[in-house]
Amino acid sequence: MRSLVTTGAVIVCVVFLVLGNFYWKEKTDISSFAKHENVENTVGEVDKQSDEKTKDEADESDGDTSEEEVDVETLLSKAANWPEDARNALVPAAEDGEEFVLAIVGSQSLGGDEGWASMLEEALEEEYAGIIDVQIFKYEGATSQEFVDGEYMEEVVASTPDFVLLEPFPLNDNSGWISVEMNQENIETFVDALNEARAEDAQEAVVLLQPAHPIYNATGYPRQIDQLQEFAASEGFEYLDHWSDWPDHASEEILDYLEEGQSAPSEAGHQVWFEYLLEYFVKK
Repeated sequence: MRSLVTTGAVIVCVVFLVLGNFYWKEKTDISSFAKHENVENTVGEVDKQSDEKTKDEADESDGDTSEEEVDVETLLSKAANWPEDARNALVPAAEDGEEFVLAIVGSQSLGGDEGWASMLEEALEEEYAGIIDVQIFKYEGATSQEFVDGEYMEEVVASTPDFVLLEPFPLNDNSGWISVEMNQENIETFVDALNEARAEDAQEAVVLLQPAHPIYNATGYPRQIDQLQEFAASEGFEYLDHWSDWPDHASEEILDYLEEGQSAPSEAGHQVWFEYLLEYFVKK
């Protein structure tokens, strides 16, 4: 009998140990799984918060860029001398982040790397940083007829400029036997081509006229320039009379401002011309 009781007790102990071990193992597994899940959830939450922070920072950065505004008052103050149509086109171009193209067109009078046109390009692109794109189109020795008949005019028109400073080849026309009347017709042909290329735009190109450089002791050429100025007034073009800042073309002093042969300005002549135009394009 005692043997039977002892055997039963042993069996009960074994069963208890087996069940206890099974319970402990299951609890440990559940605890491990829960701990693993918590770690994964924590890492996921950190990653999510990091992603959201990065997105918020990017959005904030984008907001800063979009909120950057053009200083319209300063812009218009600099361009105060410009024709109204040109100023009206400049502001929306600046606000929309589009380049406003100024084309400088003319003969060898524009000069090379040290000429007034290159100096003006550098000055304007600094003053109107990121807003004005200055493009120079110099056609050495060309008459106004050659300009409109060949690829020269097409090249300028293809740039679709908003603003054009035109020296319409009067000196070359004078030596090339192109009449004043023909010179004026060629100006009109060029302006028509510019506006045709911009037919889909609400704003036509604005054209400024200016003479080529003066020459010493000429007679017919100054009268030709007077007629150019009269033409500009009658047709509504603004005329930039830079001759007013040069020495009298009837005096020998003018020779210091011209290259030998008088086909182009000297360094001094380019400087006078540049300073006149800079004062016009950037009002201080």
